[in-house]
Amino acid sequence: MNTNRRQLTLPAALCLLLVLLGACSNSRPQAEWTKAKRIAGKEQRLSHLSGLVVDDGFAYVTIGGTIADEQEGMSGLRKIALDSGEVTSLDERIPQSDHGGIAIDEKSIYWNVGGSIQQISKEG
Repeated sequence: MNTNRRQLTLPAALCLLLVLLGACSNSRPQAEWTKAKRIAGKEQRLSHLSGLVVDDGFAYVTIGGTIADEQEGMSGLRKIALDSGEVTSLDERIPQSDHGGIAIDEKSIYWNVGGSIQQISKEG
């Protein structure tokens, strides 16, 4: 029986497979992971973050949660510059936010404390 089929040798088949795989892998776009960077943390006396909102230049966080945090001045509302990581205390006497969050508008910050809504200027 005469057949006109061509048979590839094993090395030739492996080379062809590698070429095809290489061509396919180059056609897919490479993933671009976010360029995350740490802005602030415990070094800036931030502890037990419970709320976070962000505008164009700052992150606003409510922190604290323990009596020790309050005694050490690590409770209240903080403003964090996104470009430098500089942390400004807007008012350390403000208690930690309850579950229910924090929100901002153009001029003020709002958060839930003990069932009431608190408000303060973004400047403190």
